Amino acid sequence: MFVFLPTPNGTGNDRIQLDTIQLNAGFDAFFWQPITASSSAKNDDTHQHANNDSCTVSKQTLFKIHTSKLIGYPIIPSDVVNSGIMIETSNLSFRYSADSPELTFPDLSCPTGEQLLLLGDSGCGKTTLLHLLCGILKPAQGKVLINGQDLGLLTGKNLDRFRGTHVGLVFQRSHFVQSLSVLENLALPYFLTGQTADLDHAQSLLDTLGVGHKAKSRPQDLSVGEQQRASIARALVHRPAVLLADEPTSALDDRSTQAVLNLLEEQAAQAGATLIIVTHDQRLKDRYDRKVELESLAILAS
Repeated sequence: MFVFLPTPNGTGNDRIQLDTIQLNAGFDAFFWQPITASSSAKNDDTHQHANNDSCTVSKQTLFKIHTSKLIGYPIIPSDVVNSGIMIETSNLSFRYSADSPELTFPDLSCPTGEQLLLLGDSGCGKTTLLHLLCGILKPAQGKVLINGQDLGLLTGKNLDRFRGTHVGLVFQRSHFVQSLSVLENLALPYFLTGQTADLDHAQSLLDTLGVGHKAKSRPQDLSVGEQQRASIARALVHRPAVLLADEPTSALDDRSTQAVLNLLEEQAAQAGATLIIVTHDQRLKDRYDRKVELESLAILAS
């Protein structure tokens, strides 16, 4: 198996041969996570996974293989990886039970590094859609693709690991483990995905967001605003490809709303992440060019 990847200076491609392992799912794959192009490329295990066909990694992104954690990810074709679309859905619907009505949603598409606003009133299915986008819920029909990966093809630990590696979530309410410090809470995403915690990066995020001095404090010792900033840091600490924010401004005044949105946008841009905001807050409507209003689009199918 051969793969191509940019040389450390990004000026060319190196050809590297890797051993393949045939997995019981019926395909060859490596567990990989994106790392920024500015990260060190000195490690010998910096490659992209592929099948027996050659594929090219864009010069903007390198991929780091953790060869000790081989799992069953379907191969993402190079034309999909290079398509520029980070997250997309098609024919998506969901039913909470056999007796409940079916919620259907419009097709969504958001390019890498861009921003998408999902706007709708209470009861239109915003939270359901958010949970579908990150794989917490399975659709009744349709697909959710993140960087070309169909979430419906992943189950159990593979799905958890993929979500924990590629998706960052900023919840409406902060959910911290109260017995751990703020910094220890930021280390949890690494632990849950089997990675070595990058505490320097975690501390740097907290510093950038103005809560670095609270790193050793318990979450309950932080103000509401500080907890929200810490939540943003936790969502970004593992360098996700997609950042999902659930009602980040619903309880904030105008000044605080602008501050939080600026933080989300700046931090997502620095991480190279696609930002998706789900909210009923009409103040955000004119801020984003790419938006979908869900009040008339999440409909009950007869």
